[in-house]
Amino acid sequence: MKTLNLRHTRIHRWIKENLYYYSHPTGTVKLHVQDPEGSVLNPDLTVKGVQSLRVCDASVFGKAPIGHSDGPTRMIGANCAKIIMDKDRANMPVIG
Repeated sequence: MKTLNLRHTRIHRWIKENLYYYSHPTGTVKLHVQDPEGSVLNPDLTVKGVQSLRVCDASVFGKAPIGHSDGPTRMIGANCAKIIMDKDRANMPVIG
């Protein structure tokens, strides 16, 4: 039986030219806890120097998680929602 050397086929050349590596970018925004001086975010996930903007996605990770980034990203989103709700509760007027 003759084996096919894929390195020299048109199929291999097409795959090399048309496929690209895709990953989930993480760790592109420094969190305050990781590097207080060089960070872009405050501990409450607000962007330093920008009013009313929070980052709550995989870009806040220090390093890419081992495995899929979906679960940890959802955790960041849930924590950010809790931070926002806690802040709103603290600013609510007390009635009674």
